[in-house]
Amino acid sequence: MPLCCKCDETGPSARLHACLHCIYMACWKGRHLHDHMEAAGHTFAMEMTTCNVFCLTCKDYVYDLDMERVLHSERDAPLSQIWRPLTLTHAPIIASQGLRGLRNMGSTCFMNAIIQSFIHNPLLRAHFLSDRHSSMLCPDKDKLCMGCEMDKLFSQNISHIPPPPSQFYCGDSKPYGPTSFLYAMWMAQKNMSGYAQQDAHEFFISVLNEVHIKCSGSRSHDTSDCRCIIHQVFSGVLQSELTCLKCGNVSAARDPILDISLDLKSPVKSAKKGKKKGGDDAAGKGDLAESSCSLIDCLER
Repeated sequence: MPLCCKCDETGPSARLHACLHCIYMACWKGRHLHDHMEAAGHTFAMEMTTCNVFCLTCKDYVYDLDMERVLHSERDAPLSQIWRPLTLTHAPIIASQGLRGLRNMGSTCFMNAIIQSFIHNPLLRAHFLSDRHSSMLCPDKDKLCMGCEMDKLFSQNISHIPPPPSQFYCGDSKPYGPTSFLYAMWMAQKNMSGYAQQDAHEFFISVLNEVHIKCSGSRSHDTSDCRCIIHQVFSGVLQSELTCLKCGNVSAARDPILDISLDLKSPVKSAKKGKKKGGDDAAGKGDLAESSCSLIDCLER
């Protein structure tokens, strides 16, 4: 592990540089690199993480302009492409016995419940199965990207011939362990890391926020005009109204939401009345019928 020759500092935060004129290692953080180069009259040093060369005379790093142009063109190439749907004329028919099960990888049932809700959402399914966010074309494909993790759950990897099947729509009946999905969330949300039981609702909101950031490319808190798949599917406006009892004036406040908590009505059982042989009514002895509760009923409560 390289260390600063003056303060023994190490790690990415120290930004260690190796002097190209002598055997000396110094950190940028404490300006020990500048002190050494000015005292020794040395001009060039190499940054240990990126291998960029620093010039003391011009107070800047030396860049290869041709390499920078190639790098930017490769990085921006997927973003400049116009999305076109796949023009497949034939697809193999896969026998299906239902979706795959999910393994519990040690108190991860909260994550499995949320993944199942995503998998069964028809709008999310249509978005990712139509290749709107491809894990092969994403500029962050070599990093941890929650948009790519969602794509891997739904879509097929188009870089192989023949393409391997998606995780859930492949007809495989063996349980699947979403390890990469869990690891990506650990790295994105440090409070979610570890094998302790987590709150499913908190995990749900965290996943939505991370997928929104990757699919929209914005970390702005103003999401009123966001057209990413997350806000098209899950966003809404909650209107709260306050009525003055004296003047009758109504003031309304509107708050953006990604979820809403609904009260479920307790099941009401109605007993069919019958008669005993003696003619007396017998309440509660017949069949019990539970009243149904729809989403509209919950919203109107």
